[in-house]
Amino acid sequence: MKFDHIHAKYRDVEKAAEYYEKIFGAKVLARGALQGTPLVRLNLGGAMFVISGVGKDEQVPDPATREKLWPTIGIGHFGVVVDDLDKTVQEMKAKGAVFFVEPREATPGTRIAFVKAPEEDIIEILQRDKPITT
Repeated sequence: MKFDHIHAKYRDVEKAAEYYEKIFGAKVLARGALQGTPLVRLNLGGAMFVISGVGKDEQVPDPATREKLWPTIGIGHFGVVVDDLDKTVQEMKAKGAVFFVEPREATPGTRIAFVKAPEEDIIEILQRDKPITT
C-alpha cells in the first residue's frame, strides 16, 4: 500500500488553493470539476493535496470555531516537516499565516507549531533532529 493524497473540502476552493500556494508554496497540478463541483489538485511538499468545493446537493455543516487542537474523533490535522521551524514560522507569518500553537518542544528532538488554515483546519509544522525510521 502507498499513500496517495489528502482531500479537503472548502466552501471557496480558489481562496483555499491560493492560501496553500502562498503560505506553503504548494503548486497547482490541475483545476477542474468533480460532478460539477470545483476541484484543484496541488503538489504540497511532494504529496498530492486535493481541494474540492461543496456540491449543490451536499449538506455540510459549518465548522465550529477551533478552540482546541482535537475538536473531534478522526483525522485532526496533517503535518509537514521543515528544516528550521523558527525560520519557517517567521516566513509564514510574513505571508499572513496565523498560528494556533506557537513553536514549542513536543518531545526531545522534535519541535512543533500549528498554523490555522481555511475553514478551521489546523496544520502541524514540525522540525525533527533525526528522521523517524520505519
